[in-house]
Formats: sequence, structure tokens, C-alpha cells
Amino acid sequence: MANPVGYISANVAAVLTGGAPVTSSAVVDSAVGGDVVAGTVGVSFPAAALAGRSGRFNVTVQAQPAGETVPGGPFQYSPNGSIASVAVTEQSGAAVTGFAAPITIFLRYNAADLAMARFNSGILTAAYQVGAATPASENPNGYPAGTWVLYPGGNVSQDLTAGTITIQTTKLGSILSVFTQPVGYVRTLTNDTREYSGWGQAAVLASRPKGVDLQVVQPQTGGRLFVLDPLTSNYAYVDASAVGPSEVRYDQVSQGHSTTATVGIAP
Repeated sequence: MANPVGYISANVAAVLTGGAPVTSSAVVDSAVGGDVVAGTVGVSFPAAALAGRSGRFNVTVQAQPAGETVPGGPFQYSPNGSIASVAVTEQSGAAVTGFAAPITIFLRYNAADLAMARFNSGILTAAYQVGAATPASENPNGYPAGTWVLYPGGNVSQDLTAGTITIQTTKLGSILSVFTQPVGYVRTLTNDTREYSGWGQAAVLASRPKGVDLQVVQPQTGGRLFVLDPLTSNYAYVDASAVGPSEVRYDQVSQGHSTTATVGIAP
């Protein structure tokens, strides 16, 4: 059985132990909820989150699951870091991916996570990867499978003393991981670098000349980057092929991975 609700939050640093997530499973009773601990990963299911359901639920945490993709841009994770999948199923085997109230996910970052951040824990956050089990409500923008999506900033908090990242969410069905969120810049390469309103087929908002520095505020989605244009203070997408490295350097050097997959923006 799972631990009582509040077991993790009462002493998170002592509860989330070891150097990485571990594969684990537990049973949560819908009437009372429960906390599941799996090494450096914990999930708290309050009874309110399971309102309208009855019986018991199986919760399985899979450490270092297969199928994760490599993120695009300077936003990175470590395959040896705090990466796991969490699956909730009814006794019948049916998947549960939405909850009536927020559940809380705790990730205690390890040495591999810190190495990806060049030991600047302040730029660590969390992301989930769009996959086959991702509910539509968690991917309303229709990002392609393999896209890493940063959790909204308002749903993520960090405890630098305990070394943990906490996520509040009502949706679950994806691989999730500790991620770096550095500040980075790119420079336009042509005299007609277009800015778009979306990551797919979207309207052209503006055109920029060669040599303009744009701040990357979310990693690559499909073939585009989400940027802040300092000339207009507006946000837009640009084709990744239309920009290159800027003399305004990233505050975190990309390590350990090439940039072949995608990251998007959470709903």
C-alpha cells in the first residue's frame, strides 16, 4: 500500500533518498489517497484528486524509461538524472490520466541533473514528453510525439535546501524529467528572417534583418524556436534554420546530447 497523504511533503529530503529514481509500485485507495515513493521520485495523490472514482488504483513508477527523445536547443536533461514515467491504472487495467484535483510530483535532483546545469541549480525545472499515453488535455497544441514540454512556471516550485522540484498537475501520462531552463540567444542569419505566430503553419508577424539577437525562451518545437524579440518586446516563433549562435552566450553550455528532437510550451 501507499504511504499516507502528506508523508513526502512532511520531510521530503529524508523521504526521497538514493541517487536516482527506482522502479516501484504501490496501491492507492481512492477513499483516502496516498503517497508513493520511488527513490528520488515521489507522487502524492490526495483523496480529492480521485473524487468520483472508487476502489483501489495501481501506481507504477518506471525509472529511466525507454523511449525518451533528445531535446532541441540549450534545454537539456541527463539520462542518468531524475527521469521517470508514472502510470496509474484502475483494477481493471484502464489507464487514469486525469484527476479531479491536482496531484503533486516531487523530483529530487541528483549529481547528473546538476552537471547538466553546470551546477547552477537555479536553472533547473521539470518537463514532460508527449507520447502515446499523453492525454489530449495535456497536449492541446497538438505537438508531435517526442516533444518535450516544460511544465508551466506557476505549477513548478523549487526547494534549494532540500534539492527538490515540485510539480502540481491534474494530468499524467508521460515521461517526465528534471530539465535545465537556461537563458540563451540566437542571431538571425538572413535579411528576411520571419517571425511567426505559431510553431506550425502560422501567420507571419514580422521580418527581421540579418544580425538581430533574439532570446530563446522555450526550446525547439518542430522546426521552430520560441523567442522574445527585444526590438518589439513581443514573443514569436522563428525557423531554427534561419538563426545561428549569438555572441550573447548561453549561460549554460549544452552537454551530453545533440539537438535533434523538440521541446514545446505547456498549455
